[in-house]
Amino acid sequence: VLCLTAILAAVTLLVSGSLPKPRKDNGIPQLTFSAGDRLTGYPVTDHEGNEVDIADVSGRETLYIFGMAGCRDCIADFPSYGLIYSLYNSEDLSVVFIWDGDIPSKEMEDMGIPLSACYSARGRHKFTDWVPSYYLVDANDAIVKQTAEIEEAAKLLEAYPVNAEGFEQVFPDQTVLVGIERCKSCKGAYDRLLEQGEPFVYVLEGARETSGDHQMADPH
Repeated sequence: VLCLTAILAAVTLLVSGSLPKPRKDNGIPQLTFSAGDRLTGYPVTDHEGNEVDIADVSGRETLYIFGMAGCRDCIADFPSYGLIYSLYNSEDLSVVFIWDGDIPSKEMEDMGIPLSACYSARGRHKFTDWVPSYYLVDANDAIVKQTAEIEEAAKLLEAYPVNAEGFEQVFPDQTVLVGIERCKSCKGAYDRLLEQGEPFVYVLEGARETSGDHQMADPH
């Protein structure tokens, strides 16, 4: 399965990156988590107003994205959220959004993210000292990796297959050409698609750099 590193060059997320300095205490209890901790024991509210323990949200490996609708850094990451959800939410991995306050319903709709994937901390706790932040959690709710940098995501997400239906949603009505570096037949197919002038995406296995508007590389 191609891990689409080039798509996620703008999306990337999650290996244990450097952590930012805590913000000033605003009187809300700070709940900070580290790799090895169990992400459990804290209430969140779903989009229908039902309160659940955060550990009961998924039941399998999960990428938790913690954010706040009014957070400038979170808003800067918004364009990547829809891609992450479309490409990776599957039977293998859940992608879940935890908001420090109300769920930004319109923004989620614009990104193609269902409200069923969103939960609110209702401002009772700040789950982290900072937002945005990202946690990969195993099926036993143990934190495997954490980071505050979305650019570190792809290296972690490479371990999971891309959701085929989500891939089609990301590239609607486009031909997807999968080729191998130094393959003459692949290059010929690429040239023919260029001549036809129809929208297409070329995923090139083995290349570390690409040129051309249609190309993306998968060096793995």
